[in-house]
Amino acid sequence: MDGATDPRTARALRNCPAYTGVFQRRYAQSRTLFTEALHLSRRDLDPAEETRALIGLASVEVSVGEGDRAIASVTEGLAASRAPHNDWIASIGFVIQGLAHQLEGRNEEALASFAEARTHADRSRRPRMLGRVLSFAADIHLRLGRYAEAKSLLRQAVLLVEEAGDVFLCARGLTLLGTAELGEGDPVPAIALHHQALRQNQLLSPFTEPGYDWLEMDIRSRLRRAYVVAGCIHEALGQFRAVLEVPGGRAHRTGPCTGDRGAR
Repeated sequence: MDGATDPRTARALRNCPAYTGVFQRRYAQSRTLFTEALHLSRRDLDPAEETRALIGLASVEVSVGEGDRAIASVTEGLAASRAPHNDWIASIGFVIQGLAHQLEGRNEEALASFAEARTHADRSRRPRMLGRVLSFAADIHLRLGRYAEAKSLLRQAVLLVEEAGDVFLCARGLTLLGTAELGEGDPVPAIALHHQALRQNQLLSPFTEPGYDWLEMDIRSRLRRAYVVAGCIHEALGQFRAVLEVPGGRAHRTGPCTGDRGAR
């Protein structure tokens, strides 16, 4: 990387693999690359790459549980250039800001960030990003017991990510929708939606999708809960055993995951 003759190339060659590293959960490596890109961007007065590096650092920080540090990084990143006028980078930034607020238990602040992200995602006309934003907002409504609001957002999100061809996000949206149905007291559609989510997840490869095992455990844990409410104890025990058979499943004994903290 140091042999690149174009200074912008040197910065991009750090930012780009760093973002890939976040997706692959190689957080230490990504943090190092983002830090190097940030140093070079500030030295060479490149606000665009500085913004990308700061928002990237925030994605690492929120992924490893450093919520307040992530908020500081992403806020600085959004202010480093005219990011709010770049709808794509602004939508990413506000999503990460929202996840950081959510991580720190500040649900209303998170919803406000997701609302900003939604505005920019709408303008950029990227259905996958918009679907992600809606799913994140819906997850908070679920935690607050606002099931009708969650269902409305998730139905939109599933259609958008299906349009974009994102199988992972489709499976995630379907299982959250199942949780919303259960929250309103009806386990039958909840069970059907969780099974639909499992079928979607099985279209992915555990070798190429870093979140495959996590998502399977999450779906099966939610399905287990729906079976318990429906009085199907045998089926619920079957899902509990299936969770334990997934690699890393024994660490999942305490209950369903509350959400992927990564900035995926």
